[in-house]
Amino acid sequence: MGDLLLILKYKIISIFKSAFDSKWGSVLKELASIIVFTGFALSTFISSNYATAYLLAEAKIGLFLFHRVLSMLLFILFILVSLGNMIVAYSTLYKSKDIEFFLTTPIKPIKIYTVKFLDNFFYSSSTMFIFILAILLGYGSYFGKNLGFYLFSFFGVIVPFMLLSASFSIAILMLILKLSKKIDIRKLVIIAGSLYLAGVYLYFRSTNPMKLFTEVMRYYPYIDQYFANLDPSIALYLPNHWVAEIFYFSVRGNQEMVLRYFLILISATFGMVLVNFGIARKLYFETLFIAFDLKNRLKRKFEVEFLSFYKKSILNPQLEVFIKRDLKLFFREPSQWVHLLIMLLLVLIFMASLVRMRLYKVEPQLLSLAFISIFSFNVFLIASIVIRFVYPVISLEGLSFWSVKSSPVKLSLLYLHKFIISFFPILIISEAIAYASVFPFGKDPNIGMLITFMTFFVALTYVSLGLGMGGYFANYSERSPVRIASSRGATMTLLFGLVLISIFAGIIFLPITYYFQFLKFNIEFFNSAMIVASFISVTLSILFNWLGLSSMMKDF
Repeated sequence: MGDLLLILKYKIISIFKSAFDSKWGSVLKELASIIVFTGFALSTFISSNYATAYLLAEAKIGLFLFHRVLSMLLFILFILVSLGNMIVAYSTLYKSKDIEFFLTTPIKPIKIYTVKFLDNFFYSSSTMFIFILAILLGYGSYFGKNLGFYLFSFFGVIVPFMLLSASFSIAILMLILKLSKKIDIRKLVIIAGSLYLAGVYLYFRSTNPMKLFTEVMRYYPYIDQYFANLDPSIALYLPNHWVAEIFYFSVRGNQEMVLRYFLILISATFGMVLVNFGIARKLYFETLFIAFDLKNRLKRKFEVEFLSFYKKSILNPQLEVFIKRDLKLFFREPSQWVHLLIMLLLVLIFMASLVRMRLYKVEPQLLSLAFISIFSFNVFLIASIVIRFVYPVISLEGLSFWSVKSSPVKLSLLYLHKFIISFFPILIISEAIAYASVFPFGKDPNIGMLITFMTFFVALTYVSLGLGMGGYFANYSERSPVRIASSRGATMTLLFGLVLISIFAGIIFLPITYYFQFLKFNIEFFNSAMIVASFISVTLSILFNWLGLSSMMKDF
């Protein structure tokens, strides 16, 4: 117990030491982050309350269907928390500088694991907690719930639900590292990623949201009944279903059923945590050395086979060094390319579902809403990729950045290089998603032209946002890109990116609504939308890039 308290004391001192930085720049950043987080929480609360009121009072989909939609969102949350914890945990549990120090002390590995597990869980989920709490407040306020409901729902339901997801994913991570002694790590990652994707596919195939909606609406206006017979049998064994049922029966006032599903959730969470710590007790110490050895093996193989500086190149020497160095920085870190592959697979699945979707026979109002929703989700995907891979690129220069600044290299050219190698891949991915987004609406060339142009400005704005804010909040002492992309500055950047989603969606709302109502493309609306989008995009891009470049020049 004393060892555990010692580790906790070390972590708390580190946190307070960084929190009470005397520099005015740090104080201003703290104040700015508080304002942004507060504004985000308030806007999320309002949106949650409005969405609940609209679906139940205006759209009148009924409590059962509403909570089945909530169950699907909770399933997505479970997958996101699981993947996020697995990726961040590799850095926290195996690559943190603290680990090397603690291993030189007589502290038992399981105690080190306990503190680092909790550190990883709260570090990777802190923003999600704020987001979920704001949604919970908006949901509960619509039904007039009291303080006890919020305390029970957050600490008794949401936290165990996310802890279950985190424990499950980190247990898988330790098993993957253990098996990597016998099976190539890349094959194991592909297998694990395939299983996750298969699980997502099978879940939505079995639940089939459109079929569920159609079946429930057959009973209109008596849609507030409990249609449990429509649930697939697999749903009964999923944590997201248990949480959705707790909220459903809580609204219904059926405390007996609330207690039943609460006990199921708590039992599953407690059991998964025990399994997780049981695996950690047997494997954590061993997998620590496996991770160290894996890093060295990958690094040796990488240095010999990939992007050798001994090979001739047609590029300018300085440009060649920049490109090969940044590619080495990217590919030498397994969490980088593994996470990229996972995100690209998710993008491909989303694009495939769009290609197969057909919405052009639906009512005009629903068509407009569907187009705006798909476009907004497209932008969210782009923002997520930018935050994860573009935001850390300046911080990854590391503590050796002084050598770059002391060399005869213009920092403006270095910054321009980072912008270019970030912008074109993001643009290609963005335009590919935009192309697939046209299929549900009949592949109309006018809509295709609108979303293609808009996507260009979206990519320009978000790359500038990620690179600029990444330069302003640069952390050269952190070597893990995953932790950089999970930092407070990255969270603020993502929140600002969410605001931009509503701005871009608002720009195309008028021309899209006009088109679906009259089935006629208005060139004046199109020109106006492009002028507004280009002005906002170029203005913000100049502002963010100036912020990032000026911050980079002031560092060191």
